[in-house]
Amino acid sequence: MCQAEVIETVDQLIDHLSLTEDEATQYINIAKSALDMTDERALARDLVHSMGPLKEHWHLIFDTIACGVLVFNALKQIVEINRAAQEILGGNLATMQQHLFASEHNVFQRPDGTPLPQEELMVSAVFRTGQAQQDVLEGIIRPDGQQRWLQVDAAPIRAEDGTITHAVITFVDVTERVAMEEVLRYQTLYDGLTGMPNSTGFIEVLEQEVIAAQREQRTMAVLVMDIDRFKDVNDTFGHQHGDLLLQQVAIRLQRIVPAPDTVSRLNGDEFAILLLSGDEAKAQEVVSAIQHTLEEPCMVDGYPVQIDLSIGCSLYPAHSTEAITLLRRADMTMYTVKQTHAGYALFDGVFEQYDPRRLALIAELRHAIPAGELRLYYQPKLDLKTRSVSSVEALVRWQHPLYGLIPPDQFISLAEQTGLIKSLTYWVLEEAVRQSGEWLHSGHSLSVAVNLSAWNLRDVALPETIAALLERYNVPARSLCIELTESVMMTDMQRSLDILAQIFALGVYISIDDFGTGYSSLANLKHLQIDELKIDRSFVQQMSSSGSDACIVRSTVNLAHSFGMRVVAEGVEDNATLGLLSELHCDLAQGYFISRPLPTEQLASWLESVSTVAKTLHGVL
Repeated sequence: MCQAEVIETVDQLIDHLSLTEDEATQYINIAKSALDMTDERALARDLVHSMGPLKEHWHLIFDTIACGVLVFNALKQIVEINRAAQEILGGNLATMQQHLFASEHNVFQRPDGTPLPQEELMVSAVFRTGQAQQDVLEGIIRPDGQQRWLQVDAAPIRAEDGTITHAVITFVDVTERVAMEEVLRYQTLYDGLTGMPNSTGFIEVLEQEVIAAQREQRTMAVLVMDIDRFKDVNDTFGHQHGDLLLQQVAIRLQRIVPAPDTVSRLNGDEFAILLLSGDEAKAQEVVSAIQHTLEEPCMVDGYPVQIDLSIGCSLYPAHSTEAITLLRRADMTMYTVKQTHAGYALFDGVFEQYDPRRLALIAELRHAIPAGELRLYYQPKLDLKTRSVSSVEALVRWQHPLYGLIPPDQFISLAEQTGLIKSLTYWVLEEAVRQSGEWLHSGHSLSVAVNLSAWNLRDVALPETIAALLERYNVPARSLCIELTESVMMTDMQRSLDILAQIFALGVYISIDDFGTGYSSLANLKHLQIDELKIDRSFVQQMSSSGSDACIVRSTVNLAHSFGMRVVAEGVEDNATLGLLSELHCDLAQGYFISRPLPTEQLASWLESVSTVAKTLHGVL
């Protein structure tokens, strides 16, 4: 039926009912909305609210809505149910009233099949709180036994005096959408051949477990393995039989490493294992078990095929505290093992120079900046006096199209070696100043710290570049902080002092990072025009359990304050350390306990809740 035909039918109904002009207009508007269906749940709520003058006739259109509607009275009894609700829930008003809350036929059940008590239903919440509710109900069981998923809204209907007289439940059946989302998620995270997590799924698990391991202070091991001479199997027997071999290897690996540890097929003939409580001894034990089980040949097309694996291992936290770095280092170790036919090896820093991807990254880094692949993450610094955040440190990341998010320790040295550090630093400076300007003009006054390398202090044009950026984005000089380590300055002391003096003259903040680990720290302080000292994390992380580290931190704070400098403690991992820093009158604190580095959009959300976080921290201290 087209819109004109519907309106004509409604006009005839209006004439028959002898409605007033206002009632007729309201009825026609509802009919037009019903045809639109752009927001069915909102339409259903409008219909319910229109029940006043049209109470006796409203379900003529009410039944044309494609979403389900249930109306409950104050006794939690269903008084209205439309046709769509009957089709979705599998019953009419009588059967729904009878079965809705009957434990043996409860329409609303938890995922484990137990009935959902009446007091937990959204309609009860509406009457209790007077507020609208929204949820996705999983495991809805119809009287015929079918299981459905519903997107549900609930809203109160009030009398003129404000009393809630009814609750309206509107819902749409999203079972097919949920099923499709589940299929898509499975395809995204799991390997179709073996049923194991794929590389995306493995990295997701690894990232979650790194966070858990840090919280629980446990070690982990990552094993990456590759089948030796697998190409020969494919060339001899064909890819179909090669796939069958991969499935046999996957089954054997899963027998050796059951849940909750994770076995993954990363790609091709490459597998990975995550041992949730693994040190070097545990990793070697698993490697021995793998090698033992593979002593028995796999059968391919009726022929026995001997399988050998090249296995590389990295350990958390010994080799990295970042998931992608752990995986990469285990992978490069495996590659080295494959070249040397060693069978198995634990990561050693010397392996990195042989990483075949290193040369590729050097070439690709040249295109990363113009291609827009670099990202800035921002780590907040908490003011220990005001319990507020007014400064952040900008940390660059490379969103590589193939390898994902690459941390700076994997490409900054490449930039320095290839001369790309200048353009990289200029990009970071401009992005940080631009973002600072956006925050400032939107009402958030956040200063941003940018790290410089030794190569940057050889650039005589750097001060002029910084001045131009501050002017271009209309950002005060004190909104920018330049961080550099003592060792960077010592590379060419006189030139460094000259460059820093020009930057300092602009009004830009100067901060010495990793203080206490450089050269002649105390002797050089009097020569430096600086505003801030950052105490190295190696002293901060152990200060709550090490009296000597606490003494070093106390002395550094007192020394800096005597020179008129503020002090930042980095590497804060727990509340005990934060409390001790506050007692020592440290000015700012930075670390994972406060916040990890965040992309811009997440930082905005974090800042909205920072007052609550600060109050919580203050209450704990």
